[in-house]
Amino acid sequence: MERRRAGRIQRTGYVAAGALLTAGFAALPQVSWRSSREVHTHMEAVATCIALVVGAMALVRFYSKKNNTFLFIGAGFIGTALLDGYHAVVTSVQLTGRLPSALEALEPWSWVASRLFLSVCVYLSWLAWRREERLGEQGRMGETAIYAGAGVLTVLTFLFFALIPLPPAMYPELFFHRPAEFVPGAFFLIATIGYLKKDRWRTDEFESWLVLALIVSFVCQAVYMSRSGAMFDGYFDVAHLLKIVSYALVLIGLLASMYRTFDSVAVQAEHLATANAGLQREVQDRKKAEARVAERANELARSNAELEQFAYVASHDLQEPLRKISSCCAALAEDYADKLDDDGRKWIGYAVDGADRMRRLVSDLLIYSRVAKKGKPPVAVSAENACRTAIEDLQEAIEECAADVTVHPLPRVLADETQLSQLFLNLIGNALKYRCDNVPCVEIGVDATQPHEDVANRDEFTLYVRDNGIGIEPEYFERIFVIFQRLHHKTEYSGTGIGLAICKKIVERHGGRLWVESTPGRGSTFFFTIPSAGATKNEPSHRQPTAAAH
Repeated sequence: MERRRAGRIQRTGYVAAGALLTAGFAALPQVSWRSSREVHTHMEAVATCIALVVGAMALVRFYSKKNNTFLFIGAGFIGTALLDGYHAVVTSVQLTGRLPSALEALEPWSWVASRLFLSVCVYLSWLAWRREERLGEQGRMGETAIYAGAGVLTVLTFLFFALIPLPPAMYPELFFHRPAEFVPGAFFLIATIGYLKKDRWRTDEFESWLVLALIVSFVCQAVYMSRSGAMFDGYFDVAHLLKIVSYALVLIGLLASMYRTFDSVAVQAEHLATANAGLQREVQDRKKAEARVAERANELARSNAELEQFAYVASHDLQEPLRKISSCCAALAEDYADKLDDDGRKWIGYAVDGADRMRRLVSDLLIYSRVAKKGKPPVAVSAENACRTAIEDLQEAIEECAADVTVHPLPRVLADETQLSQLFLNLIGNALKYRCDNVPCVEIGVDATQPHEDVANRDEFTLYVRDNGIGIEPEYFERIFVIFQRLHHKTEYSGTGIGLAICKKIVERHGGRLWVESTPGRGSTFFFTIPSAGATKNEPSHRQPTAAAH
């Protein structure tokens, strides 16, 4: 709404300006004052200076953001400045009688040449905009050709007026004494209509002032200069003043446009500076956070190392005292069983059982602490050989429950063979322990989504141990890998709750990941990833665990 109201006000201003300038035409016949050649020279000198400034600023505007409108206007005003300067010189007192044409012919024709040059250039600037709107980047014209054309026309005009005798340009017998003025006037009128239809004068400061300048230029040519019947009469002087005014209006438009551009750039620069300051603060905060995370990670690593050292030393040093306690309890049970009553024998049995459980717990804790402390550097080994070694160690348990253990071909991997065998031992042992009433079936192989062939450029393999045991509830999938976490009472299933924690620690030391998929009553499948023998032999503990969907 505000924009439409402003447009109506602006359009009314254009009409009022044209009407007022035209109305002044009626008052001039009553004015008897006449200027002189010196006044004319001064006015043309002013016009030349303003035109030069306008041309230079328009070209600066063009090179700041390529736009053919400013290119044509800049080139047009530079050429017009030269022609206006030439017009001022050839009509001055100093050159009287030195050119082939009389002043009465030279003055109007050199004036028309300058005005025609400018009006055509402004009209071409509108045509260039239409071409650019229609063709986009391809419609943009090169500045070299435009500069060359304007320069050639300017030089030819100089030579023409300097060498060719000119015919009369004023006809006192006609109502319009200088009919040639209508030619540049027509181009000014067409350019005015074109820029009004372009409709950017409502929002663009430069084009708003340019349209006003074109209206003044049209009135200057068609209303005032066309009626000038003698040198330096009222119509003549007003026309020259209106020309200067039209140049000044274009200059005001350029200044307003540049101010708006610079102001916009300043605002953008301020916003950018604010954004950069915010970004720098964010980067600094992130760096501080990363430093805190790194510091805490180092503290955690040191703490873990200390805990592992403590667990290793404690479990190692507890082995001998526990053996003595267990031996003494066993000797008491054997030698004094017949001398004790039932309560005494019961308490000795508790002591023997507790000592035995403590010994197994300390033994498993020692194994857990040795995963990282005593682990060997990984080398290329056969996963199948490590698996069969574990099966041999479990042969007694396998025969006891008549289990069916199937080992599919397994690849060569990059691992500590002893720990890999320990991993298989724990996983297969769990499958035998947590069995159902039916015959236990255990299957070891490579994930079906990955062929088991040993490929040289394979990064890792996903192996599995599958059973048909009691299964695990989904809410316990993560808990079972935590040390000392048990899902069953010791009277149901023996164990210390460290076996799967050892498995997880072994897999993570090799840069892999361990997870389970299970259905209660239908068995479980434990998956783990491990580097292939063809993978880069970096320290596995530096590898990131490979993500896999449960």
